[in-house]
Amino acid sequence: MKKIVTNPCFGIIHKIKHGDTLYILSRMYQVSIDDLLRSNPGIDMYNMQPGNEVCIPVRTNTTK
Repeated sequence: MKKIVTNPCFGIIHKIKHGDTLYILSRMYQVSIDDLLRSNPGIDMYNMQPGNEVCIPVRTNTTK
């Protein structure tokens, strides 16, 4: 199993399942694909394998 997350993850670790794509993850967790790419600099979005782990950034709510 290859671990994609190499830096500290300030969010959720998602384990890739068959059929997962960055688009699907972005919709599932309501984050942009750009945010996913920034949080996972070593990711190969064309070769994500089941069992890989990716960091899903968590948005912080700074408005009251």
